[in-house]
Amino acid sequence: MLHSLQTHSLIRKTALSLELLAGTPPQHESNLISGQMRTYILLICLVLFATQANAQFSKSPWPKQASLPNISWEDLNGAHWSAKDEVGKVVILNFWATWCAPCLMELPTLQTLYEISDPAQVSVISINVRQQKSQVLNFISNTSLSLPVVLDSKGDIAKSFGVKIYPTTVLIDSKGVARWKIEGDVDWTTPLVNDWIKSLDIQHTRR
Repeated sequence: MLHSLQTHSLIRKTALSLELLAGTPPQHESNLISGQMRTYILLICLVLFATQANAQFSKSPWPKQASLPNISWEDLNGAHWSAKDEVGKVVILNFWATWCAPCLMELPTLQTLYEISDPAQVSVISINVRQQKSQVLNFISNTSLSLPVVLDSKGDIAKSFGVKIYPTTVLIDSKGVARWKIEGDVDWTTPLVNDWIKSLDIQHTRR
């Protein structure tokens, strides 16, 4: 099952704060810089919550008359993805590029969602659009990105899904039906996202 996104996010934020506090000097010195330390902690807290506060996205229903484009891809690790194999899972398709600043803000939280999700219930697939394989591999080698990456070097996949803004994410329910299109960057570690996923997991919801 999907673990609590809220708890995981809180743990990560708390860990960062503890790292700061680990450098607190002995008692006789602490009074001298206590004000500075409080300022540092305040700044860190502002940074930690900035992504969620500044995330801007629009969520709209997938057009009822529009069928789901064919899903039959191979990612950079050689794994094959098909619509048939993903039935029974909630599928999150994220379209991005390395030149897209909002994409780069969003990717770490998408990576976290990938890491804490049960792969038997949730598939997180990222689709890099209109970039060369060497560019994408270089980017991955310099980050901790390990979620599946599908190359869409000509933009054909993005076009078939009607992607015009980056990042764009398509949410597909566990019956293989596209339900939502999200344009803009999302913090994928929030309780709101957890609610989205639960609502799309039709098979488990109706038990």
